[in-house]
Amino acid sequence: MWLATAALVLLGLLLAFVLATDGRYIGRGLMHFAYDRVGAAAFGSRSEGDRWRAWASWIPLRGGEAVLDVGTAVGDLPLTIAALPNFHGRVVGIDRSPRMIAAATAEAGRRRLGHRAAFLVADASEPLPFDDAEFDVVSRLRLLEAVPNRIGR
Repeated sequence: MWLATAALVLLGLLLAFVLATDGRYIGRGLMHFAYDRVGAAAFGSRSEGDRWRAWASWIPLRGGEAVLDVGTAVGDLPLTIAALPNFHGRVVGIDRSPRMIAAATAEAGRRRLGHRAAFLVADASEPLPFDDAEFDVVSRLRLLEAVPNRIGR
């Protein structure tokens, strides 16, 4: 009995380590699997619209810009920008997870923002499917800690 308890405790500690470090040292595949399977529910459970509106106020948006959000998850930032009263540009969100992009696209449809917000599956660690200087503003909030260090490779 004590052996099973000890094994469960060790497994729990390992899982906590993987989650606390975002899979940086071990478990990157587990983190990607969890992100894709439960991420939409976790990230879509509440909007950070107030935070994103504050962020947008720091950038001198005139309203007609093209904005790219790299690592968009469920598209909360692009949808917030697209819904700003004086914004008439376009916002594109990309994420490596097809489920996240599906959730973002569905939410854009629910909010009737599909004409301003688009979402694409793309991996930020690979060349992106856009022309140079296609966007006026690029966001990559909360993404860098999840992208592998490619320096020197």
